[in-house]
Amino acid sequence: MTRRNPRFRLSVGRVRQLLWLALTLAGGWPLAAPADAYFDALKEEANAVQVDPLTREPVAGQAPSPAGAAPTADATEGKGMPAGLTQAEFEDFLQKKYFGSFSFYRKLPRQKKDAVFQAYSQRPDIRFIREQIKQTYLNQ
Repeated sequence: MTRRNPRFRLSVGRVRQLLWLALTLAGGWPLAAPADAYFDALKEEANAVQVDPLTREPVAGQAPSPAGAAPTADATEGKGMPAGLTQAEFEDFLQKKYFGSFSFYRKLPRQKKDAVFQAYSQRPDIRFIREQIKQTYLNQ
């Protein structure tokens, strides 16, 4: 009769735990490198922006732009939104550039969306528009 060492006894539960551990470790390592590279790139971009300590706004003309890119509305107007958009263009712009605000805007009924668009037509300032969306959404 052979005697087994109790330390090397593998139960089904132990095998499952070891398999889960091996798959977790093997699956996690390839994902860590791209995430680190992404966060490093974000950190690098954020550190390159100079901020006015009083207003906490980027210093005009100091924000880096990607090589060969045209200046954005933020850099050219200081307000963050181009003026004179149609309502469809306005909604598309919100969706692409300010998705958080757009997610609340799209939940508004058509009449309230029209009111926000009219506010944009009078004052194309993203802070003002965000405030309009917030107030309109909260006061439904």
